[in-house]
Amino acid sequence: MDNSQNILFVDDDSRLLRGLQRVLGSQAGFSLYFAEKGANAFDIIRNNKIDFVVSGLKVGDMSGDMLLEKVKAINPGSIRVMFSGEDFHCSDNSDSTGSGSVHRYINRPCDSDGMFRILQNMGKRWAYVPVAYRAKVARAVPPALLPETIDFVTERDDLNVNNEQLIQLLASDPGFICWAIYKHRRRMEHMRFSSLPDMVSQLLQEGSVLHNGDMNSQVLRRYTDSGLIRYQRHIFSHSLAVANLAFDIAMGIVGGNSVLVSQTLLAGLLHDIGKLILAEQYLQQVQAVSQNAVFDDIVALNNEQKLFGIDHCQFGGMLCSLWGLPDAVSDAIADHHDKRKSKQENDLGTILKDVHSRITEGACVCV
Repeated sequence: MDNSQNILFVDDDSRLLRGLQRVLGSQAGFSLYFAEKGANAFDIIRNNKIDFVVSGLKVGDMSGDMLLEKVKAINPGSIRVMFSGEDFHCSDNSDSTGSGSVHRYINRPCDSDGMFRILQNMGKRWAYVPVAYRAKVARAVPPALLPETIDFVTERDDLNVNNEQLIQLLASDPGFICWAIYKHRRRMEHMRFSSLPDMVSQLLQEGSVLHNGDMNSQVLRRYTDSGLIRYQRHIFSHSLAVANLAFDIAMGIVGGNSVLVSQTLLAGLLHDIGKLILAEQYLQQVQAVSQNAVFDDIVALNNEQKLFGIDHCQFGGMLCSLWGLPDAVSDAIADHHDKRKSKQENDLGTILKDVHSRITEGACVCV
């Protein structure tokens, strides 16, 4: 595990950079670098191991999103963060597929404690990713949509955000859910859901999901491997069972449309996102790990570590952190196989672990 984190801040506001250096410079675990121009930033990246690049909207000689696009090319194993105004919309054209140059946005203004907390939590996750594997993690995109979803949206000219059949279909498609969460990652922390269809309905209402009466064509990526499609359905069926039970428990604890209820639904749905994305590249290996470690989650996680350098829990937690989901969700996903109990009986992590254990033990198989 690589605990040292090197962070490069790039912004044309020298006062901001001096303030960040003054406030964050004493924080353990970080080595900080600063640049006011893109040219200076690239020199630093070429001569140092940079884990995070945090860019403002303007960096003197170019825009921030142009800088991060170039960083993606020359340092693909880095995490790219945009420090922007709350209403800013990045011009990154590839963002709709989840393969854009910006991993996470930090709204400006942001107090120093909030900035440090975000970077610290992301750094904690990133430390578990082997250096040789970081480029793969950094370019991971949401899973493809199921064939029936693509067929439905491409065969109809009258789709709208209130179409009940569309909402029900999308609520059973892990690819759509992951993509829509990624697309609206800057708003997810403030959204509250009373059910899975309600979550899908809200994501549709946010806009940019339907384009000219149809799903945005950039999103309509489908798997051609029938085995991968079956595995995707299998994982989502399990994830949906975990999400529904965890949601019911959270409703019983706090009721209503609370933060905990919404985050519990998200964590349950996404707790195996690491498996889905690993399977896209390594389907046979991922399936073999589960089959060879039936009834023993620890063996399965150890086998994943040997094969990929990271297990699906850590991978999923890292992805959700990159997508800007609340830290409680990322932590619960990363720790959902951890048998140790949380200090708080009714927090999100405890609920997810307990539900996952009950469902997998009831199924008599390590999923």
